[in-house]
Amino acid sequence: MRWCLGLLASVASGSRAALVRSAVTREAYVPARSLLRVASQSAQIGGNAVGGALVVALSPSGAILVNAASFLFSASVVRLVVSDYPNPAAGESGRARLLEDSLRGAGSILGNAALRRLLLLGWLVPMFSVAPEALAAPYVAAHRGSAALVGVWLVALPLGIIAGDVSGVRFLTAGQQRRLVGPAAAAGFLPYLVFALHPSIPFALALLVVSGVCGMYSLGLDAQLRDAAPERLFARTMTLNTAGLMTLQGLGFALAGAVAEVVGPSLAITAAGALGLLAATILNAQGARRGRSSGMTSSGSG
Repeated sequence: MRWCLGLLASVASGSRAALVRSAVTREAYVPARSLLRVASQSAQIGGNAVGGALVVALSPSGAILVNAASFLFSASVVRLVVSDYPNPAAGESGRARLLEDSLRGAGSILGNAALRRLLLLGWLVPMFSVAPEALAAPYVAAHRGSAALVGVWLVALPLGIIAGDVSGVRFLTAGQQRRLVGPAAAAGFLPYLVFALHPSIPFALALLVVSGVCGMYSLGLDAQLRDAAPERLFARTMTLNTAGLMTLQGLGFALAGAVAEVVGPSLAITAAGALGLLAATILNAQGARRGRSSGMTSSGSG
């Protein structure tokens, strides 16, 4: 069931991104994507409390049924309220088989060096960023915190992400958002390195909020992906982006747990921060080199 949900979520994400691109102006695309991200993080914050209340009131099976009904309601609203928009890729595949066409599309996307770097950045940063969430319960338990603090811990990162997105849209220009992609993505891992000192739970929560604020790198990344992906491949790019994101986040959860079994949750979070910082720095350096090469080529052509 989880595999089916993940598969459908990837397709839905690609369709939603293409719909947003078609429905709003170029200038409104990044704020629109940010609004979706804020809604998602807010739902994560509220969903834990609502889900717990539903389990207590209706049992786990009843809570799952209510959740299924909410999906049905959402699908009905989208179908009846949202207008249709043209699909730039419609008719392109012809009679090609689904698997063959999907593999060919993925090959075209990953064969584009600029797109590949952006996708890797959007995959690897969240992969290492999930370590504190994966290790919430053992970290809190190791510091003799109550079970309720685990819920508070899980709110810290989303709260920071919401603050970062809102402030980034409000106070940064489009150019500043693009320039901050690499630095903000890397800076988000610096608070993780402090976990080597085994900080207290209140201090650790503050570190997670600060790390979440650096999630504003997604604003510029959204804009760069929009520009780098050909319009006919945009929906596929975003579908592939979501599939890779969900896969590597799941892998990140598993790896964080495995490392924590050996070195403990604090050092596991520190290790995730070091690896995430390294990955972000390397990908940012590649982008900078490519930008300088493009600038030199343009100058030479002139």
